[in-house]
Amino acid sequence: MFEALGGEKGVTPNLDSTLHHGILFNNIYSQGYRTDQGLADVLSGFPATPNFSIMMQPEKYPKLPFLPKILSDAGYHNSFYYGGELDFANMKAYLLQSGISDLHDKSSYSKMR
Repeated sequence: MFEALGGEKGVTPNLDSTLHHGILFNNIYSQGYRTDQGLADVLSGFPATPNFSIMMQPEKYPKLPFLPKILSDAGYHNSFYYGGELDFANMKAYLLQSGISDLHDKSSYSKMR
């Protein structure tokens, strides 16, 4: 998608403009093998563990740090777009707790013809 990484010109102009003001990784690897594990790692710094997902344990949410909450407190607006169903793996509850209130899943999109 990014022009700087060989993508089409003009597809992500706002994101492309930020590439020169931070760190650009052209290779990055996921923590975990499922969406719920990867999100918990990226948004809370919680590492993936075998046969366990912190997302499935809402009683532990209050002790987790949340990057979106920090960004929200700093005045940023956070949205989350997902191509599947937010009810998967308790994702909706986790994302709401993280400070993201603008959630969109496959039900938000019109059916393609």
